[in-house]
Amino acid sequence: MELRRSSGRAPLRFFAFAAALGLAGAAPFLANCSSSDTPAGAAASAVSPLTFLYDEAAKRIRVKVTPSSIDDQTTVVMRLRKGTLTVTSLDELDCASVQKNGVTVPLKGSVASGDAGAPSFGGPAVDDAFLDQFYERETIGPDATQAQLTAIRAGTDPIVEGCVMRAGSVVGKAQISVFRAWDNATPDLLDRVQRVEASDTFTDPKAVMHGVGAYGELCERELGEIPFFRRADGSFTTYDCTTGAGSVQVPITVTGSDGKAVEQTTEPDKCDKPDWLRRSCQPYARIQHAVNDQGTDWVLICRKPPVGQKKADTTFYDQGLIGHNPKTGKTCFFQNGLYGKADGAHVASPSDPLRAEATWSSFDVSTCHSCHDNDAFAHTPWVDQAKTSDGAFVVPRIGATAGYPMNNAAPYSLVAMRSKNWQMRDQLVSPEAAACTTCHRIVEGNTMTGEQTGASWTERSVGLDTTFQKTRVSDGFQAFANTHWMPPTLGTLDDASWSKSAFGQAVQFIRGCSTSKTCQYASIPKK
Repeated sequence: MELRRSSGRAPLRFFAFAAALGLAGAAPFLANCSSSDTPAGAAASAVSPLTFLYDEAAKRIRVKVTPSSIDDQTTVVMRLRKGTLTVTSLDELDCASVQKNGVTVPLKGSVASGDAGAPSFGGPAVDDAFLDQFYERETIGPDATQAQLTAIRAGTDPIVEGCVMRAGSVVGKAQISVFRAWDNATPDLLDRVQRVEASDTFTDPKAVMHGVGAYGELCERELGEIPFFRRADGSFTTYDCTTGAGSVQVPITVTGSDGKAVEQTTEPDKCDKPDWLRRSCQPYARIQHAVNDQGTDWVLICRKPPVGQKKADTTFYDQGLIGHNPKTGKTCFFQNGLYGKADGAHVASPSDPLRAEATWSSFDVSTCHSCHDNDAFAHTPWVDQAKTSDGAFVVPRIGATAGYPMNNAAPYSLVAMRSKNWQMRDQLVSPEAAACTTCHRIVEGNTMTGEQTGASWTERSVGLDTTFQKTRVSDGFQAFANTHWMPPTLGTLDDASWSKSAFGQAVQFIRGCSTSKTCQYASIPKK
């Protein structure tokens, strides 16, 4: 294992993932999780005679039309616009508006390209503004700025949509993101990506995914099916965070002067165990976990509801999904369109070819690794409150779940890391930190730097984030055993003995690594 010394690296730009998930007991494979019904009419356009492709060289959308739809009376009307894709937006598409404001392509007599069985026709030109990945360009931390919220509400999806018209009637319609159209232009895209990922040296300029849908399909290839979003026949449905099978609410409690913890139904100013990433005491966040037949753990989190949300309400501004196989270490992260795609009653699968973008947005997955730096699932007191009826943690927990031993040698890597040029952080291997790193990794992401939250996970886990401790944690929850969440077993330690203990000294060393050039690092094992 090659050792390296700190080079005083600048913090990376971050993206707020539904981070700080815990680690838990294994659940049985959920072949058909109880899911919400797909909204009325949402499957009406499941089969469309239109397929949109983005021709990168020509900077133009092309539309592929099934031959049976082409005759002298047939035209395609299509347009580009910025908006927000939802689970019902395709069915709500107004073809009369598209015909009025878009471009018309008469199919018969037009010059087509492609094979004779599936000709494609030229559509509108694509301005560079439509290739902007909003959630990769913008830095959205625990809270969005007003400018970000304004942009999100205006719509950040670059949408291509169109209708097949014959004699004034709508024959079929389609609506996708330009990023999916871009990926459609390379039919063997995922095969290319997998060949790149399987080699340390092979490169392929066409092995580039642009949309979240292609990434979702690749993750299912690598990790197996995502259980929350499938019916028994394998078809896609949506999932309800609040009522779906396996959904567990994260409790919010406040300990009073009498020492009793009382669960809250509205957001208090302080609580016993706030959400670390969001610095929030909002109740009614939900977490759910399932394991597929390949042994991959999938964890879905729905949190950051609007102020005043009731228990049965279904708006969650922050939704995230993690898939992790503990045997291979391969991991996928998904983030919703923060603040914009907040429908927790109809969470779509990221591999759903029709509705992936209704929930999820394209983003730089390596930024998720900033918070989830030690392993795929990050621990906090907040998330570890979510437990099943038999008392098990909802998501896998090291030292408690089969396949998740307490060590720092388990494999961990990002799916599509080479083809997307995503980077993982390095783990601390200095012997001075051994009191902590013997049980788990300490990695130079948020655990050490606090780049996302203003204070590192290390500091927050032992009560050294004084601002967070004083402003967000209940006054009645300030005892040493509560403020010092790590290590899990404190033994005889107290305020007086902490700084001289092996744990206290390790924490001091880790805190100094932000400026020290003597701290030693090594790569996380990939497999």
